Amino acid sequence: MYKVLIVDDEPAIRNGLRTLVNWSAYGFEVAGVAANGREALTQYQETSPQLMVVDIRMPGMDGLELIEEIRKTDRSCHFIILSGYADFSYAKQAIGWSVNAYILKPVDEEELENELRRISSILDEEAELADHFFSEADIADLLGEASEAGLHTGESGKAVDIEFLADKLFFALDLGSKEKAKQIIEDAGQRITQYMRTEEFVKTSFAQILTIALNKLSAVSHEHYDLAQEYIVKVPELYRQQSFQGMLDQISKMTTQITEGLGNASNVPTIHQILHFIEQHYGENLKLETIAELFNYNSGYLGKLLKSQTGENFNTHLDRIRISRSIELLGSGMKVHQVATRVGYANVDYFHGKFKKYTGTTPSSYKGKPLKPFQANEANEQ
Repeated sequence: MYKVLIVDDEPAIRNGLRTLVNWSAYGFEVAGVAANGREALTQYQETSPQLMVVDIRMPGMDGLELIEEIRKTDRSCHFIILSGYADFSYAKQAIGWSVNAYILKPVDEEELENELRRISSILDEEAELADHFFSEADIADLLGEASEAGLHTGESGKAVDIEFLADKLFFALDLGSKEKAKQIIEDAGQRITQYMRTEEFVKTSFAQILTIALNKLSAVSHEHYDLAQEYIVKVPELYRQQSFQGMLDQISKMTTQITEGLGNASNVPTIHQILHFIEQHYGENLKLETIAELFNYNSGYLGKLLKSQTGENFNTHLDRIRISRSIELLGSGMKVHQVATRVGYANVDYFHGKFKKYTGTTPSSYKGKPLKPFQANEANEQ
């Protein structure tokens, strides 16, 4: 049985979910219930659940803060978000942390059971992982390519940056570029097998890259959400592949179908595509070099091109978009540290500095207030 932890500040919902749902029918047992995020974090550490059903709005540490804290050390725990707020933009933050499902209250029993059935299937696939390993022959060809490229092929070295690879794949998918997606998958294969050659590590790494990328894709729009969710459920199929090349072929097939399903904006001038891309992805770890690679530009030339279009360098343009969006979020009542994360600043102190530079005041001065027109602090723009 897989362990599940139920987290909700409403006693009726906690007890209702615990007693009314036939958890064992889907391979689960309730390991505990919690009334808030802090209590849930303690129980998570004590019980190590495979699934957590979490309410977003709770006093103290809310559901999003709880998930953010757990994701610092655990990428494998599965989450179902419960919310009484039908706000897609609020759900985007949860999707970015690889949440399996977002269900509105009052909870539809059939919808919840369908999600439990799906997650149980994913957990079963993951559990089978220990029974399969790549042979050296399966990945010999790729290792040969990695050696020719000058990469170290031992089982030690720099750790694989799953988040970085997932971000690149997400960007390529959102652009509708199947060639770039294929290139990123091949690069990921070289990086992963450079670090570790076991089947368990390789399959798990690719499953994480795909899941993170598809969850981020889900947050772009309702259309993206529907398509991404269609393929997220297919990620466990990677574990059935008996050869490394077979797994790569499976991933390439998936990414090709996704990019074809989304289409692209090839009839739009490239510079407009790039500016739109920045507007859409300001909350990500966006770098000029990454954008240049995606659009096949020299980064120095792209920087000059962007400045000729916007009148400012890339970092200033990105900061301006982030600060403008943060003002909207602060006005809606969101906490300062949540806003900082949402708009792409990992460090809240750094966010404070940037915010004051562009507005001349602090983020808290905008919190919960009606939206004001964004005017940069001219003295600090230079």
